[in-house]
Amino acid sequence: MLSIQNLSLSYGQHIAIEQISIDIRQGETVAILGANGAGKTSLLKAIAGLETVSENSELTFEGQNLRYMPAYRRVDIGLSLVPEGRGLFPDLSVEENLQLGANPKRARTSESKNREFVYDLFPKLAFRSKQLVGTMSGGEQQMVAVGRSIMSEPKLLMLDEPSLGLAPIVIRELFEALKKIRVAGMTMLIVEQNVKASLAISDRGYVMGTGSIVGQGTANELTDNEDLHRAYMGAAK
Repeated sequence: MLSIQNLSLSYGQHIAIEQISIDIRQGETVAILGANGAGKTSLLKAIAGLETVSENSELTFEGQNLRYMPAYRRVDIGLSLVPEGRGLFPDLSVEENLQLGANPKRARTSESKNREFVYDLFPKLAFRSKQLVGTMSGGEQQMVAVGRSIMSEPKLLMLDEPSLGLAPIVIRELFEALKKIRVAGMTMLIVEQNVKASLAISDRGYVMGTGSIVGQGTANELTDNEDLHRAYMGAAK
């Protein structure tokens, strides 16, 4: 589904990503793990078209070349990013934020079905559909952010640190919803520092060091690899 070969990305003289190659198959959930500053967020932004990659980088999605495709077109063909920080419109209601997610033409005919799915994942949002997002808790706002991306009917849903700053009970609720999204057959790419939670819902994972891939394997293999945990994921499992 998604193939990335030799992806490199720099900010001025600083090399954020160097020669990364990954692939994601349809229906998989893949975790990108690693410490702060490893380049995980930069990788998602590069896939979403929010950063300019080097000339020799190759990115294809369902056979389509992403190299020169603008970000809005990537959304149109089925790529959706839930960014760190959420990027919501605080002065709009839950319902209005969700409606904005359904902007791609391919998603408009399924708007009602997708909204029903979002409300099934996050029942709180159904009861608070008229509430201004800016008055909601951080956990509730993250639910809106995930829901807004689902409204675009993505073929690949990318999430950047979805549990960041959330209380443990909210994290559990969020990951239960991500499990349901996985069961529904949606392909997901998750950047997350909560190693245990992300691997529990993933098929495979990649571990990033400073700008490069330093390990990969099935979720079980990465869960059991204590050397990778110590070196790149903060601690032994």
